[in-house]
Amino acid sequence: MIKQGILISREKALFVLFVTLGLIAAFLRAVYMLPLANSLVWFFGVFVCFYVPGNLLQRLLKWKEQEYFAALAHSIALGVALVPLVYTIFRMLSLPWLLYIFFGGLLIIWSIIMIRDRPRRENPQTNLNDLLTIFVLGVFVLVLLHLSYFTDIIFQEKGFRFKNIYLVETMFHLGIINTLENAYPPFFPYASGFGFGQYHLNMHLEIEMFSRLFRTDTILLAYFFFPLLYFCLLVASACKI
Repeated sequence: MIKQGILISREKALFVLFVTLGLIAAFLRAVYMLPLANSLVWFFGVFVCFYVPGNLLQRLLKWKEQEYFAALAHSIALGVALVPLVYTIFRMLSLPWLLYIFFGGLLIIWSIIMIRDRPRRENPQTNLNDLLTIFVLGVFVLVLLHLSYFTDIIFQEKGFRFKNIYLVETMFHLGIINTLENAYPPFFPYASGFGFGQYHLNMHLEIEMFSRLFRTDTILLAYFFFPLLYFCLLVASACKI
């Protein structure tokens, strides 16, 4: 609950969010050589694939938030938890293309509800203290990621290099993600002939789904974009704004 500080409206908070996303995209381009287009597509995909389903679920449950960024984080977290379950059903039916209808339909429903409820809706607000907290936590997340996932791969002019040490297992997960593109349940990519359907696959399905929808390289998703999303949600869950 917002108790102190200068209140900032939802519109100004949204402007701050867009500026922050732009700065993150520029940071990823300058430091890690990630194309700006991929970062912008990633932000759009998070909105469509995770925020919209999660926000619709919040509205269905009549779950109201007073702080803007807490509402944003909770909506995305709900979407991250819900969407892999839906995609699992589509893959079991061998109909992954239903994703386009699913997300398109949710986006239309969400837009109609937003337009309908706009005159009487209580918009979440934030304040300067909360913005400062979010800024500090964001820097903390980027520092942690620089010391881990973001530097496990180095892009060069004609390719890239992996950091291969025993403590790094992202390569293991990358193989599973790539296998899911053509097989569900997947076979174990590191032991020919063995099935892998008993493994917990929600994270891998989520990343493969995003790659399928937006044609984003799974290397960028597994080493940069999804670690950034998961770390932000992890920090947000431990911090009550």
